[in-house]
Amino acid sequence: MRVLTFRQAVGPRAEVEMRGVPTNGTVSAPALGELGVIDISRVEERLRAQGYCPGSLKPVTRTRQVRMYSDDQCIDIGIRDALAQYEGHIHDHVIERDYWNRVIDAALEGARSCSRQMKTETYTVHEWRCD
Repeated sequence: MRVLTFRQAVGPRAEVEMRGVPTNGTVSAPALGELGVIDISRVEERLRAQGYCPGSLKPVTRTRQVRMYSDDQCIDIGIRDALAQYEGHIHDHVIERDYWNRVIDAALEGARSCSRQMKTETYTVHEWRCD
């Protein structure tokens, strides 16, 4: 089994810290450069290196695509367009039997077309952002 020296087991930094306290009872600071100088700029630099920054809540404008019409609105628009298209075959709310399925198909196609129409919506949220 191999026996390690104090320097090998603990490391040179701990040995320097131990030497900073003399045995005569007075405490002396370690020599400059042995432990390094820790000041506010180094702490701030380390925080920024880890991705932190000073900031506050800021308004952020976002946009998103949303449907222009609801399902019910699209169905109503599809029916309105289909009734206008086949108005010659409609008599007082009675649709000729031969055109009933055509009116339904036209209304369905109009509703599907309407449901694909999108609009851009802009909104504002508040998020924490760096200064």
